[in-house]
Amino acid sequence: MKTLCSLFIAAFFIVVLGSGSVLIQGKQTQPPKTKPPVVKNLPTAAPPKPQKETPVTKREGSAEAKPGPTLVLSLNLTRDTTLPEGPSLLIEGAIGAYDGREGHLDIRLEKPGGTWGELIRIEIQNSQGKAIPGLTIKPLVRTEASILLDEERSGWVAWEVDFKAGAKLAPGTYSVVAFIDTEQADGSGWKGKAKSAPSELTVVAASAGLSEEGAAILALSESRLLAYESKDGEALAVCDAYLAKKPKDGMMLEEKGDLLMKAKKPAEALAAYNEALKNVAPLPANAVPEPPFELIRKQQLAEEALKRG
Repeated sequence: MKTLCSLFIAAFFIVVLGSGSVLIQGKQTQPPKTKPPVVKNLPTAAPPKPQKETPVTKREGSAEAKPGPTLVLSLNLTRDTTLPEGPSLLIEGAIGAYDGREGHLDIRLEKPGGTWGELIRIEIQNSQGKAIPGLTIKPLVRTEASILLDEERSGWVAWEVDFKAGAKLAPGTYSVVAFIDTEQADGSGWKGKAKSAPSELTVVAASAGLSEEGAAILALSESRLLAYESKDGEALAVCDAYLAKKPKDGMMLEEKGDLLMKAKKPAEALAAYNEALKNVAPLPANAVPEPPFELIRKQQLAEEALKRG
């Protein structure tokens, strides 16, 4: 039987960073209000299947493999993404306990005097596997000093790669990888090394343009980045600007509803959710049909808030 940790990692892929619980400040909560969740039926290619066994990293100079935490990344709300030159890149990650051929293993990450999120390092690599120097990668979520990853608790981290503040990426294909190395870390937490599977970032010239789907994801990511920084008015403006061109985009309608709920405007949020439900993106042909449960739940919450006045 799969453990809850296994289900969490699978859900992370299926929902593409959607409405599952996340950990902020060491507590299991719903996604932070500064990061409204994504529509479950995100109109992208079918999400990759997680590996049945958690990859383990060998210690340097030793053939011994050591079980470590599971790290899963997304780029602009999808596993792999295409980005024009200029805009920032949103990287989000889920981290869970080990659950593979060695069985289940609870893992504590700890950084005394700092945060456990600081133990994770992001690299953007070129086609030769070399890290691109000079990039400005800013954390968006502040975690506590330690976290216990077990069958019921997983961690959530996010970063912005600001290409205006640091080095830029020329058009081409890159890999984005998260590393964790605690072998020399202070404290009594897990000691070892682990890394995520690479996510692919394709950078195109600003003049090249994006597909309709790519433009939607880029706009949604821009709104999400602003929400992470508590710039909700600007995030809502991004939604409205996009919806002026594509008024039936279900993803952006749900995002708008989330921002309006945070602003304590349930009537306007309900209208956005109702319209989003009319325009839920179709699932891939090989996907199992499933109602948009999370969107329906948000609709109900907006209705309840409206009744309470």
